[in-house]
Amino acid sequence: MKKMIRYMSALLLLFVTITGCEDNANWTIVTDVQPGTYISGDATVYSSVAPAAAFTAAAIDGDDTGITGMLSKYTWLKAGGQFVIAIADAEGNVTNYGKGIDVSGQTTALAAGAAGYTIPEDGLYFLILNSNQKQLTILPVKWGIIGSATAGGWDSETVFSKVEFIESTYKVIYTGNFVMSKNEMKFRFNQTWGVSIPYDGSKNVTIHTNMGATAAGVSLTTASVELKAGGDNLAVGSTANYEVTMTFDLRSSKFTGSAVMGDPIAPTYPDKLYMVGDAYRGWPGEWLDVANELIPVNGTEGHFWTVVYLKAGGFKFAPNLAWSGDFGIAQTNTDAVGEYTKGGNNINVKTEGYYQIHVNLVDEKISITVPQVILKGDAASGGWDSSMATDAFTVNNPEKVLVSPAFAKDAELRMCVVLPNIDWWRSEFIVLDGKIAYRGNGGDQQRVNVKAGGTVTLNFDAGTGQIK
Repeated sequence: MKKMIRYMSALLLLFVTITGCEDNANWTIVTDVQPGTYISGDATVYSSVAPAAAFTAAAIDGDDTGITGMLSKYTWLKAGGQFVIAIADAEGNVTNYGKGIDVSGQTTALAAGAAGYTIPEDGLYFLILNSNQKQLTILPVKWGIIGSATAGGWDSETVFSKVEFIESTYKVIYTGNFVMSKNEMKFRFNQTWGVSIPYDGSKNVTIHTNMGATAAGVSLTTASVELKAGGDNLAVGSTANYEVTMTFDLRSSKFTGSAVMGDPIAPTYPDKLYMVGDAYRGWPGEWLDVANELIPVNGTEGHFWTVVYLKAGGFKFAPNLAWSGDFGIAQTNTDAVGEYTKGGNNINVKTEGYYQIHVNLVDEKISITVPQVILKGDAASGGWDSSMATDAFTVNNPEKVLVSPAFAKDAELRMCVVLPNIDWWRSEFIVLDGKIAYRGNGGDQQRVNVKAGGTVTLNFDAGTGQIK
């Protein structure tokens, strides 16, 4: 008898309709209870257990092997009302669960027949349900933009200035005006990449709290693009002011994003540039411990270079000692040597050894070659017209050194790396007191005299040089 009463109660609940939404399949009230998990109550915008009120599989951040029963739902909730979690079994029996005891943080246990949940203010909320443990996590959602194209870099999102719920269309719309650079971005909320919640008593599970593109290579433009949890980075085509819109459709439970470009902003280039990664000295905990500062090309804005010893791994660049404005390459690579376009991917190194890197931010190009180091001037066999053909240093990777050819005569020592279409003296350096001293954006450097037949040995990894 109790089972029949519960079944009839569920049917009565399902006969209630939503005003003005009878023609939408997702909101049509059915006469059979479909097995599943739903949100219901006067705090919601749903007046019954319709398809649009259903939970779906949660987007797990990381290895989901063996993880089962994790469901989630974004939904608009109203203060002043209550909601419950309704679970329908295969026989049409519906059990309503309200708020039980606190578990951890924003997670509580579900309790059958208990009073419903309430929220402090109207807004979009992210509900995560551990159906195995009957536990619910409730997160208020404050969306923002994040990424190397944004003001906060990859460290923090810049939140939207406006959010509104359009009841006539059942859409939540976020809008904001932002300055974005030509780079990459995503949408994120609550200043975290994922929320960690209890799973089975012995471990936690992390659920994505960011939205990106459904495929790689998608740009954020005036045309709305569909978003997915934990998706790919979105490309921003130009540095400019943008009006960015993010929309959530409660009928389809889908997010979309778009941006209208306003006035373009003339590019500016950093005074410094750093590289980090496990191909060098590691990914940053403390940036100063692992970062390599590139050398500015003298008087050539937006150009930097370095000769650096790399091991197997990956690396990226950043204009600050922080994940702000960082970048890599647009392509995917397997080993370092190549000509690349600036983008968001790590640069991969397979073969350990010395590499020469030239970053051209003006043309957004990154060139990685074997070292192109030569003698220059009177001490060089080729004189002031010396080249790789006449005066190239020999690379000895096992010893981590580069060794010059013999000096042609007694003269002042002059050296440089060869950069295409750039005067040699703009990438010049010298050895002073056993240390490699780079000209950078400075003036003429102190001169050191060498003897004919001698050599200079450079260890760029240690920053040292030895003249013999």
